[in-house]
Amino acid sequence: RLLPQEDGVLYVDSDAVFFLSVEDLWNYFGQMNDQQLAVVFSDVEDEALTIYNEWEMPHYKRYGINAGVMLMNLTRMRNSGLDALLLSWMDKYHHKVLDFHDQDIINTVFHHHPEKVFHGPCKWNFVHLVCLSNISCRGETPALVHGTNETFSDPYRVPAYRAIGKAIQQYRLGTSLERGFIDVLEENLRSTKSSVCADKIQGFVVHWRRLARQLDIERGWSTTEAATATS
Repeated sequence: RLLPQEDGVLYVDSDAVFFLSVEDLWNYFGQMNDQQLAVVFSDVEDEALTIYNEWEMPHYKRYGINAGVMLMNLTRMRNSGLDALLLSWMDKYHHKVLDFHDQDIINTVFHHHPEKVFHGPCKWNFVHLVCLSNISCRGETPALVHGTNETFSDPYRVPAYRAIGKAIQQYRLGTSLERGFIDVLEENLRSTKSSVCADKIQGFVVHWRRLARQLDIERGWSTTEAATATS
């Protein structure tokens, strides 16, 4: 109700890096049926790694919802009375410690109403648990890497994610993505110890480089300028 004139909104946590166009994510609105209120994404689709295995709070299906990336049809949410439903569940669980705050309540609501959401593919919420898994998101190249749990800033937790965090920190907007971001990311990965996640990210760089080069050409961004800026 804070945005009464808006029909839809994309919510993304600030610790996320897009590797495909945001328009590609927005297009998932077109895949929702008439009853669905939102497009949601899981943390990790792996029984061994999911945080929801022994979770006390109700959660959406087997792997829960990560509230850090959501497409929301605000018109349908307003018409469905979702705000009242959220508040009623908050009141019910007010005495509990909600480790993931809004995410816990969102999971509770859609646990009871799973038909109200469209479950999007894992590549649009590639958290570190997905990267560490041998089965989750297999064969997919991440379109959005999500640095949850301070993985973009913590040098020890998941070093491959820290490599991405450092690269995006150093990138200067409006300069070559290939030289100013991808080259820097690749250099950061070279100094990262080999691991399941680091090896995966290194493999993704080949695809990301092609996308970055294509964008550089389309936008006329100077590769020389970016190389100078990051040297």
